[in-house]
Amino acid sequence: MRCGACRPTASPSKPIPAHETRSGDLAQLRSLGYDPEQRVLEVEFSSGALYRYEEVPPDAVQALLEADSLGRHFNQVFKPQHYRYRRVE
Repeated sequence: MRCGACRPTASPSKPIPAHETRSGDLAQLRSLGYDPEQRVLEVEFSSGALYRYEEVPPDAVQALLEADSLGRHFNQVFKPQHYRYRRVE
């Protein structure tokens, strides 16, 4: 399923494939989209804010998707890695 908020990276014809958060997960994360070639992770929060994290390795995304709690893993494991990020308008 494609995240409506996820945007293409380098090429408009190659959108970021999205992964919907599982129901019951922390409500702050609405959806995730990852482009392994660009190593870009887009995170849409329940507030509607969209952030793009750069130079994120595939194994970090896989660990996030496999976590028991996406929100807890995002806050306690992913964010402390200090990936470069920016808010997408």
